[in-house]
Amino acid sequence: MTEGRYLLCPVRDDSIDAPRPFFNRSDPLCPPPDGRLRAAFLFSNSNGTEIGGQRGNNDISILCENPPRTGLYWVCVETVFQGKDRRLLEEGGPASDLFPSLGERVSYYAGSKNCPPQKERREDAPSLIEDDPFSIFHCPFRWRCGVTRASKKERTSYGKDMERYCSLSPRPNLSVRVFFGDLEDQRRVDSFTITKSRLVKDRCGILLPLNTANHWLFRTNIVQFRRTMWGRKVPRLVWRGTTTGDGVRRDFVHHLSGRGHDVRFTKVIQKRRDWITNTSIQMGDHLSHPSLLKFKYLLVLPGNDVATSLKWALSSNSVVLMPPPEKETWLMEGLLKAWVHYVPVETPMIVEERIRWLKENDREARRISSSANRWMSSLLSSFLSPVPQVMTLAEERGRQASVFKP
Repeated sequence: MTEGRYLLCPVRDDSIDAPRPFFNRSDPLCPPPDGRLRAAFLFSNSNGTEIGGQRGNNDISILCENPPRTGLYWVCVETVFQGKDRRLLEEGGPASDLFPSLGERVSYYAGSKNCPPQKERREDAPSLIEDDPFSIFHCPFRWRCGVTRASKKERTSYGKDMERYCSLSPRPNLSVRVFFGDLEDQRRVDSFTITKSRLVKDRCGILLPLNTANHWLFRTNIVQFRRTMWGRKVPRLVWRGTTTGDGVRRDFVHHLSGRGHDVRFTKVIQKRRDWITNTSIQMGDHLSHPSLLKFKYLLVLPGNDVATSLKWALSSNSVVLMPPPEKETWLMEGLLKAWVHYVPVETPMIVEERIRWLKENDREARRISSSANRWMSSLLSSFLSPVPQVMTLAEERGRQASVFKP
């Protein structure tokens, strides 16, 4: 049995020069996961019109209905995975970065069915949204599509996101239970509550891409994160962030900044002044995305919840170093594989050893970055596809648990 996977990959400008082949198979930015190119088409960046192409097997149909409108040309690639490739996937072999299908994503986002129920905010939650837009960040409450409105709450993106997902739902009057805000520490929600994030270890909570303005805004201009060529990047580690979280950031900054690495806080918040013991090396200027992407190695550290920077970092052509994720979002961090999509750094003390390995194995470092790019390209090309099914599933679970009246 075969399985089709569609990937959207950037094509280097120097590979588009007829009559030379437009698809550069040696470009590590876009190798098919199993190494076999079956078919490809080249699209223009203006209206998606096919301007050239080649086909592997005539019996394979290519579905590239919505190519990204970017400054680069893009290719739609279909790869086919035989049974032996699935075994390689399970064994962590060459195909181990295979992106899940739509059905697999819906099932994964749905999470566990065996999580204990949590206390719900009282019935007047919708009016509380109008009166105090931040009062809803304390416990789950009911969201009724077509009824609940968040006029003041629209100053952040949670309410706007939910209204958009209601419009995608097959039922206009759907009612679901939601939790807005960061899931701090080891806090968890139940099996029928929609949340932005959850713990990887128990998968309690139904995931939706909430707070997109903060976590996913980069996807409107993803090209900027791949502009600097790999060979022009500085082989050094970099990180910038604020004093949030349970101490992970503090420990990494204290250890690495003291050893000459460009790992610094940009701002002290949440009354964490005691985290700064040496301002001259532990505090630094804010760096823009283009400035950060001049470096080959991007350190990603969790804050109160998940690391906001992980999404764009995995989309860039630098390589990510991070502690194995304990929380996950729409990105499905729990499915990311160490040494395939990122380089694991369980403690600050191991970072320098990892950097030495990356410098000695530059080709492998680029391969890890390319695997992360493929994961993110697959995710972003079908970003909201699972939302209608996830919304319906959330309501059905709530009804089965007698949370909502029929």
